[in-house]
Amino acid sequence: MQKKGQIGLVIGVIAVILISVFVYKYGFSNSGEVVSDSTKGMIIEMNDSAYSPKMLEINKGDTVTFINNGQNLHWPASAMHPTHTVYPGSDIEKCNTSEENKIFESCRGVEPGKNWSFTFNEQGNWSYHDHLYPSLRGKILVK
Repeated sequence: MQKKGQIGLVIGVIAVILISVFVYKYGFSNSGEVVSDSTKGMIIEMNDSAYSPKMLEINKGDTVTFINNGQNLHWPASAMHPTHTVYPGSDIEKCNTSEENKIFESCRGVEPGKNWSFTFNEQGNWSYHDHLYPSLRGKILVK
């Protein structure tokens, strides 16, 4: 029994270290504040009650990865619900077409533990939401 406790402790310490490195590297914030990072890989966590961070500041050409850490499917998409047309060129009607990889629209629910990425090539302040849970929202400022 003592061996199981030691293994659990080691796993817990490793988990804390990995989470700390992740938070340090990606500037992750649950406070809703603006997070800015000069790296090319930016992360937004989707869970069942919010997107985090709620506001992300990036540079033109940066790729944002939406990671589903919730228990339900989540569908990140450009505002406005339900058409998703605020980000230039985006439209839910372009899902399942040859233009799908060019729009700020995941076009389907992202399963728990999975992710979806989009590269922002247009400068501006882009609102987004969860198509399946429209009250979950955020903004991405592209400089």
